[in-house]
This record gives sequence, structure tokens and C-alpha cells, in this order.
Amino acid sequence: MAKSVEKRVRKVRVSTVPVDETKEQKFIRLASRRVNKVRKALDQIGLLGASAYVSTEAQRIMITEALRESVEFNLARLNKVKSGKADFKL
Repeated sequence: MAKSVEKRVRKVRVSTVPVDETKEQKFIRLASRRVNKVRKALDQIGLLGASAYVSTEAQRIMITEALRESVEFNLARLNKVKSGKADFKL
């Protein structure tokens, strides 16, 4: 008997970017999507405080500092101020 083979189809998002989109319209489109993505990711990080996980105070402080540093860096970048950024490691 032949084994049935399942093919996994990868979903591809079709972009509907208007050809005549202005820079401001592009900013609004991208900012809305990216801010919502970050908010969802932050909500997921917050869920790490649930009783299903165990962490030390030092680990939580490291995460808090990394998030704060990244937010400050990117807010400065958004407002056109230069600064350095280091990778986060726990």
C-alpha cells in the first residue's frame, strides 16, 4: 500500500500596497502594523509572570532593563537622536 503524503502549503500574504502611496501613507500603514505587533509581543512577555513559570528577581530585572533600553533607543531613533544598542542575553 502506498503511504499518503501530506503537503504543507505555506500561506503567502498578498500585499495591497497602493502604487501611488505617499511617504506619509506608508508611515501610517507600517506604524500601525508594527505598533500592534510590538504590543502583542509585550503582552506575551507579561504572561511570563504567570504562575506557570518560575524566574528569579535577577532574570526579571534583566528583562526589564533590556526592554527599557530598547524602548528608549527606538524612541530616540523615532525622534531622530543617535545612540548605541546592545543585544539582549539572559
